[in-house]
Parts: sequence; C-alpha cells; structure tokens
Amino acid sequence: MQLIHSINTPTISIGVPVYNGEETLTAALDSLLAQSFTDFEIIISDNASTDKTEDICLSFCKRDSRIIYIRQEKNIGAAKNFEFVLNESRGRYFMWAAADDLRSSNFLNENICFLEKNNGYIASTSPNCFENLQHTKPINFSLDGSLEHRISVFFDNCWKSHGVFYSVIRRKTLAEYKHHGEYFFAADWSLIMYLISKGKINRTENELITSGVNGISSSKDAWRTFRTHIVCWALPFYKFSLHTLNLKLNVTKRYKLLLLLKLIKLNFNAMKDQIISELYIFYVHHIKTHRKKKTENRLTL
Repeated sequence: MQLIHSINTPTISIGVPVYNGEETLTAALDSLLAQSFTDFEIIISDNASTDKTEDICLSFCKRDSRIIYIRQEKNIGAAKNFEFVLNESRGRYFMWAAADDLRSSNFLNENICFLEKNNGYIASTSPNCFENLQHTKPINFSLDGSLEHRISVFFDNCWKSHGVFYSVIRRKTLAEYKHHGEYFFAADWSLIMYLISKGKINRTENELITSGVNGISSSKDAWRTFRTHIVCWALPFYKFSLHTLNLKLNVTKRYKLLLLLKLIKLNFNAMKDQIISELYIFYVHHIKTHRKKKTENRLTL
C-alpha cells in the first residue's frame, strides 16, 4: 500500500526501513512526530513483516498525513530497503531513522538549522548513545577540520560511528553515492567515508539519539552473516577498503600510504577477531552437543 505524496516538497525526508518492528516502532515514530521542526515527510518501507508492523504503520498513517507507508511484497533485504526509502524521498535533506531509534524533540531543528547556515558541511547529527548504555557519556565526536583530520578522527572512532550514519544529510550529495543497496560488512562506514570526502560532518552540542541494540552488526553471528565470499576470511573489510581506496581524496601521497596502512591494520585485527569468534561459537556448540548426548544417555539407562 502507498499513500499519495502531498503537492508541497518537504524540507527533509525521513526514511524508516523496518522489518518485524512491532516492539519498538511505535515509540520510534512517536519521537519523530514529536519533533519541533515539522516540515518533513516520513517514508516507511515495511520489508514484508510477519508481525503487527503493518497494523502499526496503517494506524499512524491515519493519524498524520506526512507519513507514507509502502509494504514490500517480499523481503528485499535490509540494504535494498534502506536504498528504497532514499529513492522515494523528495526533501532537500534526508535522514534514515531505524525502527528502534529515539530522537530528542529538537533534533531535526538543531541539525537542519546548522546546515542551513553552514554550506561547507555535508551532514549534521547530535550526540548518540545506546539504550543499554544510557547512563554513560554520549558519543559526540565530530568530523570537521581538514580532510586528513576528518579521516583520522573517523578511523579512531569507526566502531562508534553509528550516530553519524543517521545524520541529517544533504540529499543531492547522498543520492550520488554509488554503493547504495550493497550488502557488506561496514557498508555504513563506506557511506560515511564518502560523505567525509565531500565535506564536513557536524556534531551538535545539544539533543540526542538513543539507538536500539538489535542490529545485525551487534549480533553474535555478525562476522558469519556478512561473510559472503572466501576473501572475507582474510579481509573482512575487503569492500569497505576497496571503496575507500577508490575515493577521490585530495590528500598527500604520504597520507594515502598512511590510509592504506590503517586499512591493513583494520583488516588484520578483524581477521583475528573473526577467528576467535568462530572458535568460540564452535566451542559453545561442542559443549551443548556433549551435554545433550550425556542427557540422552542418562535417559536411556
């Protein structure tokens, strides 16, 4: 089902890709509708959910005409679903919103106002935390300064860059990224590196994103899930590395060499972590199988 767009073009389009989000979706949509900045559209792409996601979305459509709901006939995969909501958008700015994310009420206003006044910035976001770590200091690094500085800060904080992906972004530049819809480990990092190559990314002092912790990359089987080719054993960040090296970066030759070394180190450490993870999974499986056999033997005695 798809609702017809209004005639007026909104300032920002908010894309909400969702699959089986009945437990968190209501709160996520409520936090978007509670924004003090109101000139937006919300595009929900339901990836053929099998729970009550559709009912929740339809009830929100009745409440607010700014919500556009599309249900996919079959599951098109998470990456394609993220691409889909972007392709459906019309605003000058775009923002992805996960179905388990919460934003403080002035998030849009704070970040859009900053971008309106600062053309040198390609995106803007606010401090972020995770729902199980709400009492810790929010993540608040920004990616501004020179290109070399932005890249260095990103690599120092790449494992904490979740909030940057969910920035308010200039849609025209975002749409020119060539790898939307591709499924690989650190696809969000690849997009962030692209944005870094195009301009600065601001982090406001105020407002907050609180993110859920049920994403694929947070699962115990993350390495296995994203390992789509044998090369991923030795180079878990193969595609991210390739996309990064293919960016047209206006940096010195010395820094390009340094960037290559950063990527080698990143892949080497990830390879070790992946092997340790697989050994742990094998060990746990072995213990469970052993205990099951012992239980079955006792029952047959």
